[in-house]
Order: sequence, then structure tokens, then C-alpha cells
Amino acid sequence: PKSTYCFARCTAESRVLLDQAGCELNCCTVRPVQGDVVIGRPEAVYVYTPDGRGPCCAFEGPKKLLYTYRSYLVVVESRPSRAAAAAAGAAGAGAASKLNGVTIYDLKNKFVAYVGALPDVMGFLTVWGALFVLTGDRVLYQLEERDPEQKLDVLCKKNLYQLAIALAKDMHYPSDGIIDIYTTYGDHLYSKGDYDNAVVEYVRTIGRLEPSYVIKRFLDAQRIHNLTAYLEALHAVPGKANEDHTTLLLNCYTKLKDLRKLDAFIRTTRELHFDVDTAIQVLRQAGYHDHALFLAAKFNHHDWHLKIMLEDARDFKEALRYIAMLDFFEAEMHLKKYGKELVSDLPEQTTALLVKLCTEFHSPAAAGAGGGGAGAGAGGAGSLSADRLGIDDDDDDDDDGDGRADGDARRRGADSAGFAAEPAVLRAQPEEFIHIYVARPDYLTLFLEQIVHALPDSSAVVYNTLLELYLREDEPPVV
Repeated sequence: PKSTYCFARCTAESRVLLDQAGCELNCCTVRPVQGDVVIGRPEAVYVYTPDGRGPCCAFEGPKKLLYTYRSYLVVVESRPSRAAAAAAGAAGAGAASKLNGVTIYDLKNKFVAYVGALPDVMGFLTVWGALFVLTGDRVLYQLEERDPEQKLDVLCKKNLYQLAIALAKDMHYPSDGIIDIYTTYGDHLYSKGDYDNAVVEYVRTIGRLEPSYVIKRFLDAQRIHNLTAYLEALHAVPGKANEDHTTLLLNCYTKLKDLRKLDAFIRTTRELHFDVDTAIQVLRQAGYHDHALFLAAKFNHHDWHLKIMLEDARDFKEALRYIAMLDFFEAEMHLKKYGKELVSDLPEQTTALLVKLCTEFHSPAAAGAGGGGAGAGAGGAGSLSADRLGIDDDDDDDDDGDGRADGDARRRGADSAGFAAEPAVLRAQPEEFIHIYVARPDYLTLFLEQIVHALPDSSAVVYNTLLELYLREDEPPVV
């Protein structure tokens, strides 16, 4: 045989030369699934397609016969290899001079599935899904394929984990079984000290293997970089990272002082899969106030934002500006909580904001969609979002003795006919802020004076407190 040709049946006569070399008789076979031709020569086994010669496998030795079975290629050699002869001698298969080597290759997954020797192999049969070998001594042998569990067990015992994983995927092995192989492979690499590749295999087990198993291994080995890589992958899967994992990952970033990764984790535009409160707390404790403030502002965690601004950064002016940008109810709540600190440091600005909150806090909701923007007091006191109007109807407080109902004092909306009489105005009760001026009675006087000037029908508590302040100052009241 001198050449290898491809004949096309689409025309009357079409012959394409694929190779200048051919093969011996019976040393050629077809793989039906792949649609290619396999040719065996003494130096190697070659694969041909209609386009030409493809990959080759370096199976040396004179070939007697080639045969395909499922995804396997069966190669019969004129002389058995040492391993095949040894196996045949152990099995009592006759004189080595009469033996042919039989090797079965898995070309897809690239491993040797069987090596043996049989006397004078004449041919192969595939019946009932099994592979039979006919030999010259009139004996028919059956070669049985191991079940998937046995195959994978043999490969894992030989530490051929990558091959076992590829084979398991090819056999559509259950996902739990594949995860077990990944875990065993990771343990094997970890025991060899190959931590970088071990964490790669452990990452593949996320969602099946308990994260604490992996975390404990890298904590014990003080492998913070590998631990960080695993925790990053854990947070990338929605719902798999809990508060402890977030705390640990942020602690890793802060210990490594890796601002680049910390910024990528915190200031990302993609959806975050971690507990924001936990992240803010950890960043605050580690001294990364800018990152904590970024998260607090992004997710509207106003209390955290103000706590950091006032207790850590001591930036009272920025805290007051932040409160002024909140809606009515948020601003009211936080001024009650942090008002003492703000009055002590910024009495004038805080008093101005409180006056707006109690007298002129307008909402644009009643003005309609075209009414023009958020209604805010002078100085940017903020506005109330439309979906918060009219939702606090559950509790109707009694009159405060001055004839004003709390609901009427805090909000005014559309008239009974459904037409907006004027933009909604929300007013906080000034008597609820008297306590924050305990250290600054002078500004309390100023605050109450502006309240009674803007709201002459203020409550008795306001007038009585203002009168008491005048008497303490031993000055005549200003009429």
C-alpha cells in the first residue's frame, strides 16, 4: 500500500489524495460516530477526515489489526509489549511467540483502558453490546467493560483525577459524584502543598461541599491568599455566602491591605451577594470609613452613615447636610437621635434645619407630576417622597389640649372632592425636639421664638417652655 485516498460519492468519479502512505491489510477502521478513518502504521496511528490527515497517536510497533468499539480503539500488535506479555504469562495464555498484544485506547479521554495478550487474534465481534475476540486456537474471549464506579475508583487510586473528572463528565456521571472527585483531588493537591491548585478544585465544589471544610483547611495552614480566593468565589454565587463569610473576606482584605480588591468588592456595579450591614460593621471596625460610608449611602443605611460621620469621622457639617437630604420621616427620626451632638457642634445650622422641619417641610406629591421638583425648605432641607404620603393613618392621637389633632398638624393633602388645594406640608412637633437643647438653652429660645412666630397656634408646651426660658434669663418677654 502506497497511498491513502478519499472517494466522494456525490459525483461520478472523485478521488482526493490524502496521504502518500497507506497501511497493511486489516490495519484500517472507521469510527462511525466521528465519521473519520483510523489507519495504523508501525510508527503511529493516524486519524483521517475528508479534508486530510488529522491528529495522530504515537502507538509504536507493527500493527496486525484495528477495530473500533464504542468510543474505544482496539489495536492488535504483531508482538506483545512487555506489559502485555507479563500479563499473558500470569494468566497462562500460552507461549509468548504465539501471542499478539491487545491494547484498547480511549481516544476521546486519551487513556489506555486495557493492555493484554491473546494467542493469534483473528478478529473481533460486537454482540449484545459486548466485545468478543476470536483467536486462532478456536477460542472466543469476551472483554468486559468495567462499570463507571470501578473505572473512576481505579483512576482515583492512581491519582489520575483530571482523567477521572473528564471520564465522569463524558459518562454523564451524577453531579454529586463529580463533586466528590473534585474534593478528593483538592485534598490530594493540598496534601502535596500545592495550595494554589487545590483552591481551584475546591472552588468547583461550591454549592455542594460545606464551605467550612475548605475555610478551616486554609485557616489552619495560614494561607490567607488562598482563603481570600475561595471566599471571593463563594461570594460570586448568589445565596452561598453568609455573614461570617463576608466578615472573614473583608478581614482578609484589610489584613492584606489590598485596597484594589477591596474597592472591586465594595464599589462594584454588579449585584452584591453579601450582607451589607455586616460589611459596613467590619469596614468600620477596621478603620476603612470611606468604604463603609460608600456602602451605607448606596444602600440607604442612613443610621450607619450618620453613626460613622458623627462618631468616627466627627464631620458634623457633612452629617447635617446628609440629614437635610433625607425625606421627612427619616430626617425627623435622625434629628431626634443625633440632635444633641449636632446642636452642641453646629447650633445655628441645626436650629435652622429644625425650624424648616417643624414649619415649612413641603412635599411635591400633592402638586402633581408637573408641579416642579422636590419641595424643600430653604437651605436644602429635603423633601418627602410621594409614596410615603398618607400612610400613617393607623394611629389617631388625641388632641394635645390646644385643640390640634396630630394628624392634621403633621400633614395636609387634597380636599374632600379630590382636588389638591395646595402642596402637602409636613410638620414635626417642635416640643419633641426640646430635649436636644439641654446644653444650649440660648438656641432653644431662638428655636421656639421662630416656631411661635411661624405657627401662632403652637402647643401649650412650646409657649410654656419659652416663657420659662424668659424667666430664667430674668428678662422681660418680648411682645
